[in-house]
Amino acid sequence: MRRPLRPARLLLAALMMIAGIIKLATPAAHAADEPVTAWLTTTGDSAGRHVVHGLEP
Repeated sequence: MRRPLRPARLLLAALMMIAGIIKLATPAAHAADEPVTAWLTTTGDSAGRHVVHGLEP
C-alpha cells in the first residue's frame, strides 16, 4: 500500500506561498520608472589606495 503524499503536498504548498509573499513584499529598485542594475568593482594601486566604482551597463 502506498503512503499518502498529503503532508508533503501541504508542505510544498506552504513553502511556495511563503516564497510568493516574500517576492511580493520585496520592492524592486526603480529610478524614474526604469529598473536599476548596478555592478560594483574595486581596485587598488601600489600606494595602497582602494577605489570602489560603480559600472554603468
